[in-house]
Amino acid sequence: MSVTVIISVYVIDFDEWKTMFDAIEMRRVAAGIHVKSYRNVDEPGAAYVIGSAASKEVFIVFITYPQRMKIQDSGTTTSQLVITFLEEG
Repeated sequence: MSVTVIISVYVIDFDEWKTMFDAIEMRRVAAGIHVKSYRNVDEPGAAYVIGSAASKEVFIVFITYPQRMKIQDSGTTTSQLVITFLEEG
């Protein structure tokens, strides 16, 4: 059963972060992860990613792979990711 994933993170420059986020789109799709990024209208440094993954385990493998980790380590983000996994009830 697939899970819905919601990620929140604070970023210095949303456009720079989004460029890095978009650069790994093919890898996400290959892993069966389909997400979109969003910017908080009232708080431009707050970024969100919302979508779905085949499972929590599949998503964890993806989120910890080195190219994805470069985004977190690039200095573009100012907080740790907050990840919420939801399943249909």
